[in-house]
Amino acid sequence: MRFPIEVFGAVRDAFPAGKPVWILISATDWVSGGLDSEATIARSKALKSRGCAAVHVTTDGISPAQTITLEPGYQVQYAQE
Repeated sequence: MRFPIEVFGAVRDAFPAGKPVWILISATDWVSGGLDSEATIARSKALKSRGCAAVHVTTDGISPAQTITLEPGYQVQYAQE
């Protein structure tokens, strides 16, 4: 969680105070033991406390070990959380 928080802080500090800064993060990497909703929510709250205007959450998988069952609504759980 440290890396995106530090990058956000550096961008926020360099960007004009009156302008919003937001971030794109992944809710999951679809790998057992990897990124999950709980970690994503914690990261989002930490970013909000540092002035993040919005968090754009995706569920793009990037690991060759990922397992994604594609079916209607498979991403809805992440939007709800």
